[in-house]
Order: sequence, then C-alpha cells, then structure tokens
Amino acid sequence: MPDASEQSEFIRQQIVAGDRLRTLGERDSAIREYARAVEAAESTFGQDHPATLEAAERISETFTELRRPGDALMMLTWMAPAAVRTFGVHSLHADRIESARRAAVSHRRLRRWGMIALGLLCCGIALVLWEFFFSAPTP
Repeated sequence: MPDASEQSEFIRQQIVAGDRLRTLGERDSAIREYARAVEAAESTFGQDHPATLEAAERISETFTELRRPGDALMMLTWMAPAAVRTFGVHSLHADRIESARRAAVSHRRLRRWGMIALGLLCCGIALVLWEFFFSAPTP
C-alpha cells in the first residue's frame, strides 16, 4: 500500500489530468479523473481533507459547466459542511463552496419553475385548441 506522500502525488496527478481534459473540452473524462482523485483522497485522508475537497470542487465546477446543476448540488451539499470543518466558517474556500451551492440551488429552482410554466402554457394551448376544434357549435 502506498504511503501518504505517494498517495498525495497520485491525487495531484489525477487532478492535473482532469484539468487538462477539462481544458480540452473532455468534461466527462475529466469528471472520471477527478472522481478517482476524490476516491483516493477520501480513502487515504478522509472527507474533510483539502485534497478531497479540491477534487470534489473540480467535479462540481465541471457539472456546472455541463449545465447539470442537480449533480453539482449533490457534490456541494456534502462539501459545504466539510469545507467549514476544514477551513473555518468564513474562510475563502468555505465561502466559495457555499456560494456555488446557493447558485446551484437557485438555478435548479429557476429550472423547475420554468418547467412548470411551460407545462401550464402547453395546457392552455391544448385547451384553446380543444375548444376550437372539438367543441360543438352553439346555435
């Protein structure tokens, strides 16, 4: 089993590989590399370690770039309390993660309301068409 310094280097390499893939537009492959880094960091150092949080933050950022706020929110939900435990309540890292979590919640909420509005609009159009084509003419 590799020692902590070898594992740290492996985690760093996975994050760098994910960054390169993300820069090239290969975001799904980047997420896999970041996930390997999260898994390695979590098993070696725990969920509250900065390396774990860094790799997880990269995953959530990539999900956001892919317009997948629900997946980003899943990551950010466990990351926010871990960042507070690791870096402190008003640290730059904790504030940045909490800000990203709030943005994901807001985006998801807007998307949900947009879908509801679209559904209501479609129902209204269907009702008008039904009345126009299928209602009996009045004498």
